[in-house]
Parts: sequence; C-alpha cells; structure tokens
Amino acid sequence: MISKKTLTVIIILILAILISYSLPKAKIYGTGFISELKIPKEISGWSGKDVTQEVGLNLNEDKYSFVSGALAYQYVNKEGKTLLFIILDAGNFHHPKVCFTGAGFKIRELPDTEFNLPHHTLKTHASLLKGTG
Repeated sequence: MISKKTLTVIIILILAILISYSLPKAKIYGTGFISELKIPKEISGWSGKDVTQEVGLNLNEDKYSFVSGALAYQYVNKEGKTLLFIILDAGNFHHPKVCFTGAGFKIRELPDTEFNLPHHTLKTHASLLKGTG
C-alpha cells in the first residue's frame, strides 16, 4: 500500500513532467547588439570575410534555441593561418571551454574585452582557442 505522502509526490512529479512537455519551448531573445557591430575586414595583416552563413548556425533549428543572433568572421594571414572569430548573442549557454575542449582545442583565457556600441558598452569574456590538428 502506498502512503499519502508517496502518492502526492508521484502525482506532483507526473504533473510537472506533463506540464514541462506540453508548454512551448522558450526562445531566448538577446539584446540585438550584433547588428550594431562594425567588424573590420582587415586587421594587422589578417584578411577576413563574413562566414556567418557558412558555419552552419541555422538559428531556426531547435538545437540553437538559446541563440538569438550570431556573427562569424574567418581571417587568413600571409602564412595561410586561419582564425575563426565568432560572436553569439545567447542566453542559457554553457562556457565554450566545455564544447571546444571536447572538440580537441586548447583554450587560453584572455582578459575581458569591452565593445563600445552607439548606445552602450558591451562587456564580454574572451578566450583563444587553438586547434590541435
């Protein structure tokens, strides 16, 4: 025989599960700062281009519901070395160390950076990720 307390806990858990699966998935709405950024195409011997569409971030897919905006630039220097610069306007996001370390990158933390936008200053965390291959 199940006690009243146990039955109450079971009912509450079942209701919580049903409610969580029946509600629509939340979409994160960012600050919209990416459209205000002016990213240079040339930086100290590096030539860049916007590759936001090529990096495969289809923000309409459920797996990217935590991202409200993205920007990706790929830079190449005279030696042929490449640099991928990515900015995400995201919420509920785990630290990039988790993904990129698992993908084989070596990570070095950089000092926090500030971007001055027309109406406010955006404070960001920065990391340098170096591929091992």
